[in-house]
Order: sequence, then structure tokens, then C-alpha cells
Amino acid sequence: MNFQTAILLFISFLFTTLGGFIALSGRTSDERNLGIGCVGLFGASFFTFAYFAWRKKNFEKQMLKEVNSISILGNKKFHIDKNKVYIISILLFCLGGFLAYFVRLNLVFTILTSLMGLTGLILFLGILFGFFAREYLVFEFDGIRMGFKNYSYIIRWDNIMKVSTEEWHNNMAVFINLINPEDITRYLYVSKGRRDKTVKKIYSKIGWNLSMTNSHLLILPERFGLDVGYFFKALESYLHYPEKRQELKQTKKIGS
Repeated sequence: MNFQTAILLFISFLFTTLGGFIALSGRTSDERNLGIGCVGLFGASFFTFAYFAWRKKNFEKQMLKEVNSISILGNKKFHIDKNKVYIISILLFCLGGFLAYFVRLNLVFTILTSLMGLTGLILFLGILFGFFAREYLVFEFDGIRMGFKNYSYIIRWDNIMKVSTEEWHNNMAVFINLINPEDITRYLYVSKGRRDKTVKKIYSKIGWNLSMTNSHLLILPERFGLDVGYFFKALESYLHYPEKRQELKQTKKIGS
């Protein structure tokens, strides 16, 4: 656990405790509601920071694994982990509604917290009815297939120049630099819509990634229910040991 995470944990725990004290000892309903709001807001923050610290520790353990010992299930679609998105949407809805009801500091605060709750509700319904979270990825013999609602493309192993991993907006991410970004559009499959518009959309994403992360592609493996450390090690394994790509032709798990 780094110093910043420890400080955030301490502050959120301190304000959660103070909120509980205010809620129990408040003389007016406004004071008690303020205390309840502090418990809800900073209590959620405490558990969030604790989860980040636990996840970072697991990531560090995974990174100690030998590259050659990591394998992954080939030709399987790893879809967005909808359960995690459901949890996030429910938390947003409950926390936003909780703060909007109990902590009425002013009209602006009430509107913002209400919008938070509304965002959670929209996200929940969007996942439920299939409007959001339709991405997937597949480890194939030729490379990694990135799939979206109306198209998919392959990041060929031989087109990957470098892979790296680090924290990005409190999420452990994997960054990929390509030898030739245009190569992925040669292995593009469009199921619906115009190909030229899809190509333009892909280049737009690549441009955004370059400006924000200095890499062509950004992948958040945990969105697909995959451990970041093992995912990164698997990438390194298939990049540095081409003979291991043969196992991706199989449809059963090799093991790790």
C-alpha cells in the first residue's frame, strides 16, 4: 500500500467516524441528516479505497509469475463482466439517492446527487436491455480480437511493438504500442454499418489514446473479468515465445 492510498483510507475512515458521531449526537434533523450523509459518502469511499489497495496487492503478486507459466483460454469470447457494472450502477443509484434525500445542503448539491442516482439507474437499465457493455476480446492464434457491437478487429502479435502496464484513473491498465496502426483495419470485420465510418472511428480512438496515454491501444482487463497481471503476462508470453501461440488453436484451457 502506497502513502497516498494510506492517507485516503485514513481520511475516509476519520470522516465516516465523525459522521457517525454527528448522526448520533445531532440536536436537529438537519445535523443528523448531515451525519448520515457523511457516513454514506465517506463510508463508500473507505471501502472503495480498501478495494483498490487489495486489488493492487493482488496485481503485484500476479506480476511475480513466470511468463512461461501463464496460458489462457483460446478462441473464447471474454465479454464485459456485467455483474461488476450492475454493482457500480446500483451503488451510484443508492448513494446518489441517499445523499439527495438526507444531505440537503443546497439546490445545486441536491441536483448533482440526484443526477448521480439517475445515472446509476440509466446504466442499470442500459445493461439490462443490452444497450451498453457489448464489447469482448478473444485470444486467437493470429492475435487478440477486439470485438464491439457492430465490428471487430485483430491486433496481430507480429504488429505489437511494446506492451506495458500501470495504473490509469485508479484502474490497472494494459497499454499496447503498434508497429503499424493501419494494420488492424486490414483485419477488420464490420457486421453492420459502413466500413469507412468504422475505420474513421477506430483511428479516432487511436488518436485519443495517443494523446492521453502515449499508446495506440488501452485495455482494462478487469472489465472482461480477467486478472490484469495474468493478462499482461499472457501477452508477454505470446509475444516473446511464438511457439506458445499454438495452444490458442485449442478450445480447452491449458492451465497456468
